[in-house]
Amino acid sequence: MNIPSIRIHNSRLLFQSISEDERTRWAERIGQPLVSFEDTGIYAKQLSEVWAKHRDIVLPAMLNLYGVEFNRNIIDVYVNPWNMSISDPLILNPSRPPEVQVDTLMHELLHVLFTDNTSYCLYEPQEKQLIDRWRDMFGSDLEFKTLVHIPVHAGLKALFLDTLDEPTRLERDILRLEKNPAYKAAWDYVESHDYRQINADLKELYRSFREIDS
Repeated sequence: MNIPSIRIHNSRLLFQSISEDERTRWAERIGQPLVSFEDTGIYAKQLSEVWAKHRDIVLPAMLNLYGVEFNRNIIDVYVNPWNMSISDPLILNPSRPPEVQVDTLMHELLHVLFTDNTSYCLYEPQEKQLIDRWRDMFGSDLEFKTLVHIPVHAGLKALFLDTLDEPTRLERDILRLEKNPAYKAAWDYVESHDYRQINADLKELYRSFREIDS
């Protein structure tokens, strides 16, 4: 089983990608003190320490859920206050305490696993695209952001409940996204369906991609 190394960084180049004036305006706009490069370094270290408590159980559980492995041996994670949290490249905004933001890291790692694994790679031609298959599975009329978060939320629910046995993480994530219509719709779908069956269907989907390649 290929368990990648997750490296959490504080990138000076990324931090300096906007000017100091822009950083100041950003801090004023959100009503928070101006974050320094040293602050994000401290945060990155704290997040690494929190992640270290979970990685040995969470990563194998992800792979077992879907019967695939990451294509990458190393996944770099960058902490940056000027970006929203995204998966490609994997950037985390230090907007929540590390003990909570580790859930977002799991969220983004699921995005990576779904799109760049040993059965399917988003960056290579496929006989049938992943999004088309997800539309077949979950509904052709779903907004794109909702569609791509149904698998992620089903995966998170399995990790929170079955792997970590921490239902408060699930409750917190659902509550946090109540005011985001696309994410809320994804959670509503997962909560109204059997998340274990969703994950089993995804595992079968990735198995079928392997058959196409063979």
